[in-house]
Amino acid sequence: ISEKPLVAGSNASISYVWDDVLERKVIAAKLPNGLNSSNSVYVPKTLTKGKEYKVYIAYRVTAWSCISYEGASTFDGGKPLDSYGWNSVTYTFTPTVDDAYLRIGTNQDNYTIYIAELRLSETVSVNVGSSENGTGSVSATSAGIGEKVTFSATPDSGCEFVCWKDENGKIVSKNSTYEHTVTDEITLIPIFKETSNVLEYYF
Repeated sequence: ISEKPLVAGSNASISYVWDDVLERKVIAAKLPNGLNSSNSVYVPKTLTKGKEYKVYIAYRVTAWSCISYEGASTFDGGKPLDSYGWNSVTYTFTPTVDDAYLRIGTNQDNYTIYIAELRLSETVSVNVGSSENGTGSVSATSAGIGEKVTFSATPDSGCEFVCWKDENGKIVSKNSTYEHTVTDEITLIPIFKETSNVLEYYF
């Protein structure tokens, strides 16, 4: 779920249920009408003004709802949480006020949202250092803590890939395509070498 448990407002309630389809425990949050702090559930994580965050939520809802922050009634252009079946969505946002918070609410009378997974984390930069005899790339230049990114290395003609190293020179992987779980800001450097060409002469 999240770094800390979801918290219900004074008019909302949270219970834990076992979903037969997902075969895992999910949070069921019963919410009355109204996008306000007492009628919502929220993640009790301090959000810092100006920092970029990423939120991922896997969910199912029984009526119109939305995920919001900073006390707004909409989130990311007012995109709602779809009410048809199990869904997931990822948003990236940067709070513009102090003491911002993330919450889930509705503008309709009583409904339930089932949350299979919810992650909220700061994003960090992911980079590829320059290298000779080839190039490297990464699937995302910023990612939330716990996310996976993929580094890919392509050698120049006549060269071959050796390994990925971090900025301290430590070998991280010997696979040209490397899936990395983000724990902090990182820069990896692809290492290449020229292919040996040995000519054999037979007499």
